[in-house]
Amino acid sequence: MYLLSWTLAALLVVLSSVDTTVSAVPLTWPTLPIFDADNDAFVLPESINPTQYIVNLVPDIKSKKFHGEVNILGQTDDTGFEVNRIVLNADDLKVKSVQLVDLTEGAREVQIKNFVLKRIPQWLVVTLASNLSANSDYQLRIKFEGNFGVEAGMYHASYDDDYTKIGGDVAFTEFQTTYARKVFPCWDEPKYKASFIMRVARYPQQISLSNMPLKSTSVPDPHEDNRVWDTFEESPDMSTYLVAMVVAQLVSVHDPVHNLSIWTQPGRQEGAQYALNLTGQLMDRMDQYTGIPYTLPKLDQVALPKLRHQAMEHWGVIAFSERFLVVDDLNSLKQKQQVAFHISHELSHQWFGNLVTMEWWNYVWLNEGFAEFFQYFLLDMLEPTWRLMEIFVVNEMQSMLTHDSFLFTHPVTMSKVRSVVDIEKVFDSVSYCKGGALVRMLYHIMTPDLFQKAIRDYLQQNSLKSVTEDELWDSLSSVQTELNWICRLT
Repeated sequence: MYLLSWTLAALLVVLSSVDTTVSAVPLTWPTLPIFDADNDAFVLPESINPTQYIVNLVPDIKSKKFHGEVNILGQTDDTGFEVNRIVLNADDLKVKSVQLVDLTEGAREVQIKNFVLKRIPQWLVVTLASNLSANSDYQLRIKFEGNFGVEAGMYHASYDDDYTKIGGDVAFTEFQTTYARKVFPCWDEPKYKASFIMRVARYPQQISLSNMPLKSTSVPDPHEDNRVWDTFEESPDMSTYLVAMVVAQLVSVHDPVHNLSIWTQPGRQEGAQYALNLTGQLMDRMDQYTGIPYTLPKLDQVALPKLRHQAMEHWGVIAFSERFLVVDDLNSLKQKQQVAFHISHELSHQWFGNLVTMEWWNYVWLNEGFAEFFQYFLLDMLEPTWRLMEIFVVNEMQSMLTHDSFLFTHPVTMSKVRSVVDIEKVFDSVSYCKGGALVRMLYHIMTPDLFQKAIRDYLQQNSLKSVTEDELWDSLSSVQTELNWICRLT
């Protein structure tokens, strides 16, 4: 009774405090600072805000190299300042040429003094002969080439069976967290959302996949070893880490109702049927719960021979290590649950993370905490006999309490996330398990109906945007009056 009498405002003060950890020795953390581009070595200084990317990629599996060109449309802001350089991210790339065109002044080419790659901050700095004008439109065209990575950026893998004579190799990308910059120059920070038109060159016997549906395929290009160019439809605005590309010889099973496909190596289609049926049902539940239908025109899920992570939520083309998407034995509850958990988690990200994205990596729990909670919550609707919300307490909350007892624990929102190394460290059990536990606590304290109403408001108000915790608290606070009435009646 006493707990229910708390107002939501008081609850939010507790949750938003940076001292929410439970540790053997209390840790002190400074107030979250405002990003300062002059002092934060890895944070991009503001110059141009990208609005659209047209990315042309030619992966070559044999040589483990790629080359391409990116055309970036962008705008300077309207604050009135002028800049004489453009700074964006690039890492381990050879930049062959850079061209800038002022679209506001009739496609006038802007003279470039020089461009240089800075390895430590992973920047491409383009110095101009004259200042950019405020509130103007520009097109930046960059040609580049690079090498396949080991387990990040663009890399390749092979299926370990007889399917290696024709297309056993797969070329694909994985950009989370900061690896889009290893494949093409870009504003590789989550707050910089833009639309993408992807063009991928492949051999005729292969298929290519990207975030959006295929729009057209060209005739063989003699300049690219008779590869054909697949052009994909323009995407909604999204962060660079969600962009994806796959080139391989794969086959699929398809659900026309949801425009959903599961892609596997030949001979594994039967094992993909469970994932196909389950994903369609989970999509329906998520649509109904959030009040927001799945945003993109299609969804592909791809079984890859290996992946840096077990699965990755690229918008519209989710990648899985094969064993987390294909069920070999339908009588094995363990296999089915393993696949179901991964699908449910990555599908939840299509709303929490892709549709609404954290502004910076210190807020990653807004992505992972919600996905961790909803992977149990959604599956529990379909498989109540699995008792998943009870298992959540064992798997997530107990894991979180163990981690929180160590000296190296941290708040769910970290204050010092600046370098690439800092960003990688954020993906731990605090962001996943403790973030999910916070979401579960809100669900129960606010009551299921009011929690759902607040979450719908959060997603609708911030669709296609980047957010901090403040936007979540605003939506939770929007139902506070109704929550207070329930507390009084209780």
